[in-house]
Amino acid sequence: MLSALILTIVALNAVTALPIKPHPELPQETCVSLKPGGDAHNNGIEDPSDFFNQYNLKLDKDQINSQDTVKFSISGKDGNTFRGFIVQVRAEGSNAPIGEFVVDPADPDVATMDCGDEQKNTALIKFPLPPHPYRDLSTVSMTWNPKGHKGKVNFVATVMKTGQVFWVARKSKDLTVN
Repeated sequence: MLSALILTIVALNAVTALPIKPHPELPQETCVSLKPGGDAHNNGIEDPSDFFNQYNLKLDKDQINSQDTVKFSISGKDGNTFRGFIVQVRAEGSNAPIGEFVVDPADPDVATMDCGDEQKNTALIKFPLPPHPYRDLSTVSMTWNPKGHKGKVNFVATVMKTGQVFWVARKSKDLTVN
């Protein structure tokens, strides 16, 4: 009986639009370090100076009001792709995420998670459920709402080219929130 239920669930995932979910097992340390496997995961970090040769971190505005939103994107240059990301917005000099990512539940690539007491303050890749494989992404976009926060902020992103090749906490240009 149980095996029939599992087989039914797997079959439904293969047929419906439910093959992807937020990662439920991301270590809580990831909320501060932005390392994919938490603080214990130190392998695979690429030379930080090489990141901006391969990827762009782009904001659609340089300045917004505290009630507005801004679109942020990660994109590969010259055909470079990536398989994962973790993004937070942080005030200058702080490791705490602020604001909220506004994500359409139907978005195939972006999910949110809660770090600390605030909700939806971290955006990350939706992880595929078996038997669906990871896919290479060339670009991903998300919308952020400062929820009344004011001041200079940066989008801080960890980008995973593969499971073993990634860059931790790369910063976007400044965004001024008035």
